Amino acid sequence: GEWSAREVVLHLTAVEEEVWHARLDALASETFPHWPWVEPGLWSGPGADTFAGALAAFAARRAATVARLDALDETGWARTGRHATFGILDVAALVRIAADHDEEHLGQIASG
Repeated sequence: GEWSAREVVLHLTAVEEEVWHARLDALASETFPHWPWVEPGLWSGPGADTFAGALAAFAARRAATVARLDALDETGWARTGRHATFGILDVAALVRIAADHDEEHLGQIASG
Protein backbone atom coordinates (compact mmCIF):
# COMPACT_ATOMS: atom_id res chain seq x y z
CA GLY A 1 0.00 0.00 0.00
CA GLU A 2 2.99 2.37 0.06
CA TRP A 3 3.47 4.89 -2.71
CA SER A 4 6.47 4.84 -5.02
CA ALA A 5 8.91 7.75 -4.85
CA ARG A 6 7.27 9.28 -7.96
CA GLU A 7 3.82 8.97 -6.37
CA VAL A 8 5.03 10.63 -3.15
CA VAL A 9 6.35 13.57 -5.18
CA LEU A 10 3.06 13.75 -7.11
CA HIS A 11 1.18 13.83 -3.81
CA LEU A 12 3.42 16.60 -2.47
CA THR A 13 2.80 18.51 -5.71
CA ALA A 14 -0.97 18.18 -5.29
CA VAL A 15 -0.71 19.31 -1.66
CA GLU A 16 1.35 22.31 -2.69
CA GLU A 17 -1.37 23.45 -5.11
CA GLU A 18 -4.54 22.33 -3.37
CA VAL A 19 -3.57 23.02 0.23
CA TRP A 20 -0.71 25.48 0.69
CA HIS A 21 -1.43 27.76 -2.27
CA ALA A 22 -5.14 27.73 -1.50
CA ARG A 23 -4.57 28.57 2.17
CA LEU A 24 -2.03 31.31 1.51
CA ASP A 25 -4.38 32.80 -1.09
CA ALA A 26 -7.26 32.65 1.39
CA LEU A 27 -5.18 34.42 4.03
CA ALA A 28 -4.43 37.17 1.52
CA SER A 29 -8.05 37.66 0.44
CA GLU A 30 -10.28 36.71 3.39
CA THR A 31 -10.57 38.19 6.85
CA PHE A 32 -10.47 34.90 8.79
CA PRO A 33 -10.65 31.83 6.53
CA HIS A 34 -11.80 28.43 7.76
CA TRP A 35 -10.15 25.35 6.29
CA PRO A 36 -11.40 21.77 6.34
CA TRP A 37 -9.09 18.78 6.46
CA VAL A 38 -7.98 18.11 2.88
CA GLU A 39 -6.18 14.97 1.74
CA PRO A 40 -5.20 15.38 -1.92
CA GLY A 41 -4.33 12.36 -3.99
CA LEU A 42 -1.71 12.45 -6.71
CA TRP A 43 -1.16 15.45 -8.97
CA SER A 44 -1.60 14.79 -12.66
CA GLY A 45 -0.39 16.92 -15.49
CA PRO A 46 2.45 17.25 -17.96
CA GLY A 47 5.43 15.23 -16.75
CA ALA A 48 3.54 13.22 -14.13
CA ASP A 49 4.46 9.95 -15.80
CA THR A 50 8.17 10.18 -14.91
CA PHE A 51 10.06 10.80 -11.69
CA ALA A 52 12.00 13.68 -13.29
CA GLY A 53 8.74 15.24 -14.48
CA ALA A 54 7.17 14.85 -11.05
CA LEU A 55 10.18 16.52 -9.43
CA ALA A 56 10.03 19.40 -11.91
CA ALA A 57 6.31 19.91 -11.23
CA PHE A 58 6.90 19.91 -7.48
CA ALA A 59 9.89 22.27 -7.75
CA ALA A 60 7.82 24.76 -9.76
CA ARG A 61 4.98 24.71 -7.26
CA ARG A 62 7.27 24.91 -4.22
CA ALA A 63 9.05 27.88 -5.84
CA ALA A 64 5.64 29.54 -6.20
CA THR A 65 4.96 28.90 -2.51
CA VAL A 66 8.30 30.40 -1.52
CA ALA A 67 7.59 33.42 -3.73
CA ARG A 68 4.25 33.92 -1.93
CA LEU A 69 6.04 33.73 1.43
CA ASP A 70 8.82 36.09 0.28
CA ALA A 71 6.21 38.66 -0.73
CA LEU A 72 4.62 38.77 2.75
CA ASP A 73 5.23 41.72 5.01
CA GLU A 74 4.85 41.60 8.80
CA THR A 75 1.07 41.99 8.53
CA GLY A 76 0.91 39.14 6.01
CA TRP A 77 2.83 36.81 8.30
CA ALA A 78 0.48 37.68 11.17
CA ARG A 79 -2.74 36.79 9.32
CA THR A 80 -4.61 33.84 10.76
CA GLY A 81 -7.22 31.30 9.79
CA ARG A 82 -8.91 28.38 11.50
CA HIS A 83 -8.15 24.80 10.52
CA ALA A 84 -10.73 22.15 11.37
CA THR A 85 -8.10 19.95 13.07
CA PHE A 86 -5.23 22.27 14.06
CA GLY A 87 -7.23 25.29 15.22
CA ILE A 88 -6.05 28.86 14.69
CA LEU A 89 -2.94 29.05 12.51
CA ASP A 90 -0.79 31.91 11.29
CA VAL A 91 1.50 31.69 8.26
CA ALA A 92 4.47 30.40 10.28
CA ALA A 93 2.32 27.59 11.66
CA LEU A 94 1.22 26.66 8.13
CA VAL A 95 4.86 26.51 7.07
CA ARG A 96 5.71 24.24 10.02
CA ILE A 97 2.83 21.92 9.13
CA ALA A 98 3.98 21.87 5.49
CA ALA A 99 7.52 20.95 6.57
CA ASP A 100 6.21 18.21 8.87
CA HIS A 101 4.07 16.84 6.05
CA ASP A 102 7.04 16.85 3.66
CA GLU A 103 9.21 15.10 6.23
CA GLU A 104 6.61 12.41 6.83
CA HIS A 105 6.33 11.57 3.14
CA LEU A 106 10.05 11.87 2.42
CA GLY A 107 10.52 9.31 5.20
CA GLN A 108 8.44 6.92 3.07
CA ILE A 109 10.92 7.32 0.24
CA ALA A 110 13.93 6.84 2.53
CA SER A 111 12.49 3.69 4.10
CA GLY A 112 11.23 2.28 0.80
